[in-house]
Amino acid sequence: MLECNNRFEDRAFLLLLAGVSLAFLWMLRPFFDVIFWGIVIALLSTPVYDALQRRSMGRNLAALTCVILSLVLIIVPCAYIFYTFINEVANLYGRLTSGGYGPEVITQKLSELAVKVSGLVARNTVALGGSTVNFLVDLCIMLYLAFFLVRDGKQLRVLLIRALPFGDHREDLLFAKFAEVLRATVK
Repeated sequence: MLECNNRFEDRAFLLLLAGVSLAFLWMLRPFFDVIFWGIVIALLSTPVYDALQRRSMGRNLAALTCVILSLVLIIVPCAYIFYTFINEVANLYGRLTSGGYGPEVITQKLSELAVKVSGLVARNTVALGGSTVNFLVDLCIMLYLAFFLVRDGKQLRVLLIRALPFGDHREDLLFAKFAEVLRATVK
């Protein structure tokens, strides 16, 4: 009787644990992309973190340096590409309106397109502002997560390997292969 009661308690506990885990994952669903990119930044920054650690830099300062470096390496090129794109579009529009290129039909269509786009932007300014706020919040969460994953990634890896039921050697190989594929994909 006692053994039957223990099995029921074990099953009830596992069912409750599964339900809570699924509810937790459902709550994290909007942040999966943020979590993924935080993991990507952490995996790519780990060699730099290790090099900074060998130079007697503290854990927090080394992790912060890696996160700031990855931010600069991602944001600055993207901003430059966006700036260049906008500049080229403005130059093309200037050339077309000055009559240097193409017939007036193209100029008229581009003017109509510019009016439509500006009207669309004006109507969606609030949504654009909200999207900007969401982007900044997601960016902050990603950088926060990346900082702690860079700093404590090795300890988390050890804990995950110990917690997963596949055998420590297989889990270690799985994590190593995942990191290798991710680095190769990004490069």
